[in-house]
Amino acid sequence: MKILVLNAGSASLKYKLFENQKEKYGGKIEGDPHLSFKKLLDKSKFLFEGLNAIGHRVVNGGDEFFTPTLMAETNLKKLEKYNKMTPLHNPPAILVIRDCLKAGLQPNYACFDTAFHQTMNEEAKIYPLPPALTKKYKIQRFGFHGLSHQYMAQMHRDTERLISVHLGQGCSVCAIKKGKSVDTSMGFTPLEGLPMITRSGSIDPAIVIYLQKEAGFVPSKISEILNNESGIAGLAQTGDDFREILASAEYKVEDPHFTLKKQLSDQDIERARFAISYFVYQVAKAIGSYITALQGVDKIVFTGEIGAGSGFIREKIQAYFPYLERVRFEAMHTNEELIIDQSVEKCLK
Repeated sequence: MKILVLNAGSASLKYKLFENQKEKYGGKIEGDPHLSFKKLLDKSKFLFEGLNAIGHRVVNGGDEFFTPTLMAETNLKKLEKYNKMTPLHNPPAILVIRDCLKAGLQPNYACFDTAFHQTMNEEAKIYPLPPALTKKYKIQRFGFHGLSHQYMAQMHRDTERLISVHLGQGCSVCAIKKGKSVDTSMGFTPLEGLPMITRSGSIDPAIVIYLQKEAGFVPSKISEILNNESGIAGLAQTGDDFREILASAEYKVEDPHFTLKKQLSDQDIERARFAISYFVYQVAKAIGSYITALQGVDKIVFTGEIGAGSGFIREKIQAYFPYLERVRFEAMHTNEELIIDQSVEKCLK
């Protein structure tokens, strides 16, 4: 069984070729995913020879797509209505699926980050808004990073109460009981929850109303602030590279290839250190809330570029839990593409 997995982001295209669930080849092309796909098709034709299927990561399947789904134009049109909730994530994935269809590459299956969280109960899903509004506009906590959290659940299947902590450009925590999602920090959109690199995470919703009235900001401006100008980088006032924030705080960067290319003032160092302290505190607080959701915890696993890549950050977070003497803390790189490969193979069989 030969399956190519494509993971289209807002500014990159990741790809992995699997044969009988073994990764044979993989890479990442920076830039527009549509142009990246053309480069891949032109320069790496061997990837597309003898394929049984192509699997795609799609972030938001809403309340319609719960399982890996065969993609044709009808389903793509249905998916497009979720673009407004995930404008950075869904459009490039849909674009690349269409590119595959135009190139005559069949079949294409989409796997959804939201699908893993369908097992959450109503207390975790529902927002305390008038039911007439939530039903009409289909407002609920969908949760994201599902493929990553699902991989953690699969790799720790013998752990009854697991907390998966995905820390990267986007950040989320997921409470997992007997392999199923119980609760997660991202909600109706990937903006809710933890502060991220450039995303604010959860804030008092009245701040949005206040900025509209007092500053005269239109929704597009507020969206730009909350998604691209806030978070840890917003507090530190550095670039959106977490390594730069760590280096600006004069903390250890676990990447021998990274060098900070600017001189630091005392104010730079102070801002960066506060940003990291704030981030660590908010992550620890979220983990604590999911210990409550699970009524205890057996293992806490960190993943994502920061979660698995920075022992310094993990140590800072773990320092908040001296009372968890019997709980195991682990770090593991995620493999969303393998979950997609396995899911597509099941569909084909």
